[in-house]
Amino acid sequence: MRNKLLFGLAGAVFGFAGSGFALAADMAVKMPVKAPPPAPVPVYSWTGCHIGGNVGFGWERTQESDFLAIPGFNIGSDTGTGVVGGGQIGCDYQTASWVFGVQGMFDGSGVKGSLVPNGANSTFNPLGFTPNETHAFNTQWFATLTGRIGYVVWPQALLYIKGGAAWAHKTYSDSDPIYLGGYLGTGSANPNGWTIGGGLEYAFLPNWSAFVEYNFIDFGTRNVTINYNVPTDIVTNPYAYTFKQNLQTVVVGLNYRFAGWH
Repeated sequence: MRNKLLFGLAGAVFGFAGSGFALAADMAVKMPVKAPPPAPVPVYSWTGCHIGGNVGFGWERTQESDFLAIPGFNIGSDTGTGVVGGGQIGCDYQTASWVFGVQGMFDGSGVKGSLVPNGANSTFNPLGFTPNETHAFNTQWFATLTGRIGYVVWPQALLYIKGGAAWAHKTYSDSDPIYLGGYLGTGSANPNGWTIGGGLEYAFLPNWSAFVEYNFIDFGTRNVTINYNVPTDIVTNPYAYTFKQNLQTVVVGLNYRFAGWH
C-alpha cells in the first residue's frame, strides 16, 4: 500500500513536470509580435499644373519723340505707376532638384502717367505745342507667356527665373483744356515684346502655394497715330508720335496646385 502511494505521487509529479516542459516548449516556438513599419515620410513634388491669381504694383518708363515733323525730337519722358492684378495658369515638371515649366499670365493694369511736352512752355517750341498741352499714357492690360526654370532650395521652396513673350493694350492722349476751347487727340496700340523675371514660391499646404515675383517687360519702340477732334487746318490730324516703353512689376500671388505631397 505504501509503495502504491509513492508510485502514485511520483507519477503525478512527473506528469505535472511534463506538462510544464511542453508548455515551455510551446512558448519558445511562438515568435514575438512585431510593430508595423512606420509610414513613409511624404515628399513634396512640384510636378503638376496650377492655376491662381496675383496682385501687385507696376511702374512704366515712357520716352516720347516726334515721328513726322522732326524725327527723333525728344518730346519728354515719364514714369507712370499703378496697381496690377490678374491670374496665371501653368504646368511644371520636377527632376531631382530642378523644376521646368511653362506659364501664361494675364493682368489688368492701372499703370498710367503723363508729361508736358518739351517746348510747350518755352520760346523753343519747334512743334508748336500749346501752353497747357499734356500727353498721357495708360497700360490697360498685359499678358505674358513664359518658360520657367527653378531650383528646389527646400522641399517646399522653389527659387526660379522665367522669360518669354509679352503683349499689352495701351492708350495714348494729347489734350489741352484751354486752347481752341479745349481739344483732345487719342490713339491706341497693342505692342508685343519680351519679358524676363524671377521669384520665390513656397508651398504652405498640400495643394496651395504662395509666391512673390518681379518682372521686366520691354515693348520696344513704336509709332502711334493720334486722331484729334479738331479740324485738320488747325492741327495736323492725324499725327504720329514715337513711344519707347518698358514696364516693371512686383506681384504676390496664390496658386492652387494639382500636385503636392506624395
